[in-house]
Amino acid sequence: MNIRSVFFVLLVSMFILLGNGENNCSELINLQSLCRKYCLQAIKPALNKMQDLQSKLDDLKNESMNSFTKFGKLIDLQNEKFVENFANLRNETETNKYVEQKLQIATERIQQQLQQQDVKFQQKLNNLEVRKTLVGPPYQKIGSKYYYIEESSEVNWFEAVNKCLALGGHLASFKNKMENNAIKHKLQNDKDYWIDINDLAKEGEYVSIATGRRATYFDWKSGEPNNWKDIENCVELNRNGNFQMNDDTCSKNQLFICEHRNEL
Repeated sequence: MNIRSVFFVLLVSMFILLGNGENNCSELINLQSLCRKYCLQAIKPALNKMQDLQSKLDDLKNESMNSFTKFGKLIDLQNEKFVENFANLRNETETNKYVEQKLQIATERIQQQLQQQDVKFQQKLNNLEVRKTLVGPPYQKIGSKYYYIEESSEVNWFEAVNKCLALGGHLASFKNKMENNAIKHKLQNDKDYWIDINDLAKEGEYVSIATGRRATYFDWKSGEPNNWKDIENCVELNRNGNFQMNDDTCSKNQLFICEHRNEL
């Protein structure tokens, strides 16, 4: 190969390196018309190699573009999901706030109702206390309690129980000596009076008809209770013993003493 041929080969290589694919082909056509046949054959392998590299470069470029497009779509999809999740979270937060507000309103309303009920209850309780202390006829205050002393109608013990109930009370139930002594000077000296103590359920076990529990205070007449002839089960205040307690026959007719029920 002479110097001219070498120079031509170098010239063609520079065109290939500096130009693009289409320009290279154009230049090659011009060179082919100018150059002898053996020059083109000498550089043909290099040209083929360059075309192969160009093809691979184009494939790589296309593949990169496809990858970039897929990545962009993935980013868009993730962004849409983020926006959707954020919107759902926001809606859920707003819903929770709404529920909390409703609960707070309901709680305040219940508290107001409870306060109103408490006021009404206190009013009723106060009215009850007033009614409790306002005890009128036929009861009179004797000592610390209110009593009704029957002065004319003599009945048996059971009828006396019913009459006291009808008057809003019960047969008198003394808790101590002071209560017992307070009423004695109000009684007729020639009469006996029924009170609520009895041992009808069990002999010797005296209970209060008013409470249903065992009596706690007694002021027995000397020798009593004796359950004479085994028929005495109701207790009276006996005139012959300074109105101390005596067991007597429940069917006996005599006066009675009622105590207002508020005194229990």
